[in-house]
Amino acid sequence: GMFGTLVEPDYFELENARVIVNWGRNMDAHSPHVARIVDRARGKGARVLAITPGDPGYAPHTDAHVRIRPGTDRFLAAAALRLLHDRGGLDEAALSRAANGREFLAMLAGIDVAAVLDASGTRLEDALALADAYAQKPTATLLGRGLQRYAFGGGNTAFAAALAVATGNVGIPGAGVFYATGDRGVMV
Repeated sequence: GMFGTLVEPDYFELENARVIVNWGRNMDAHSPHVARIVDRARGKGARVLAITPGDPGYAPHTDAHVRIRPGTDRFLAAAALRLLHDRGGLDEAALSRAANGREFLAMLAGIDVAAVLDASGTRLEDALALADAYAQKPTATLLGRGLQRYAFGGGNTAFAAALAVATGNVGIPGAGVFYATGDRGVMV
């Protein structure tokens, strides 16, 4: 797993988020209990950015959305990471604790933003919105099942999680990476 053995944050932590990035979770269809928590967070001022291939089921629990080519989330995440890297928006302390942090930064420096945006069917404004969402802290990352159900699903999930880690949005109140549907001791 990306984080090793980890006790996933409690979903009620979402209520402390400033921003929630919903990577491919249709809450009405798959987690109505999480939808209620997200809606309470929005009532407290949190903004929700959804990354979706166009499913209209996200709209009731979303403030803004990015439409993406299915199965290409890793490219959009890579673009946002590169933009954050270029403007000094990555958390050096968090990266120093990550395995291969220096190599990760070198990889980011080689990313062609225009090429990865083209691969994901997204625009520069989309990557900037995503980068800004992770810069606001605390930002929670809500992962959906669809994100990983592609040939490169592991890469999609890893890059989405890398955005959370590299921006220091793991291990602080209101942030974290949320995936499971209630099983608290999980591999992520």
